[in-house]
Amino acid sequence: MKIRLKQGGWSAKLIAAILLPVLLVLGIVGLVLPIVPGLLFLALAAWATAKMFPSAERWFRRSSAVGGLLDATDRFAELPIGAKARLSLLLAARTVLRGVAAIAAFGNRLFNSGVATGWRR
Repeated sequence: MKIRLKQGGWSAKLIAAILLPVLLVLGIVGLVLPIVPGLLFLALAAWATAKMFPSAERWFRRSSAVGGLLDATDRFAELPIGAKARLSLLLAARTVLRGVAAIAAFGNRLFNSGVATGWRR
């Protein structure tokens, strides 16, 4: 089952015009900040672009890196709802754990540097 957004609708194009830049900015921010999953947002931007614009989908499918991603999203669409829910929960849990680990590492560095306590070792 292929997911296809209505390509000619003005509302879909309006949503894409708003959503795609937001996803790209979040993706770029995520490449710098460890808490934000940058590759996830870049992948979502690529997926949405491919579903919205057939020429972009053909170009992405020829790409070795992104073509595999689009194939994976097509396979994800075929999963039963329970498997989708489990996978989504696992990805969300991994993101939360990475965020907590990054905050803990930052706090540890801040505390060990003496900035947080007001004195240096």
